[in-house]
Amino acid sequence: MQREKSIFDKIGSLIPGYRGYAEREGRRQSDKLLRLRIADALDRCASNVQDRIDDALRAGVPDQLGTHERCHKKLDTLAAKIRYAPHGVSSFFSDVQVKEEELLHLYELDCALAQSTDTLTQEIGQLDPNTALTHVDEIANAMDRRNSWLQERK
Repeated sequence: MQREKSIFDKIGSLIPGYRGYAEREGRRQSDKLLRLRIADALDRCASNVQDRIDDALRAGVPDQLGTHERCHKKLDTLAAKIRYAPHGVSSFFSDVQVKEEELLHLYELDCALAQSTDTLTQEIGQLDPNTALTHVDEIANAMDRRNSWLQERK
């Protein structure tokens, strides 16, 4: 079953280049949704680490508490950084235009972040605090490279 064209679709079909613009806008929205999913996964990791902190406090084993707390703080910070990261904003009247191939590269960077985060989410419960912290640092560095790449486009 094919959906009926809305008035905006009909008007858009009359404007030269609008279809490509609408497709790029859809990709931008997908990029944002992917980053929100990544941030939510990092929030779950932070919750897992908080549970480990609580368990260590209840058990009276504070030996790696500092590392757990650093990991928790980095996860919270990284989730916020990803959630509110700049995305490929571009409009008809913008001074900065992110081209389609650049938007595809940005999406690839975000997909790599998602894969790394998924791996961390699956393994965080079994990782020692130092290894977990190393994985979080790697994801943070990938996010920094992503943001630097996007900043260079401006």
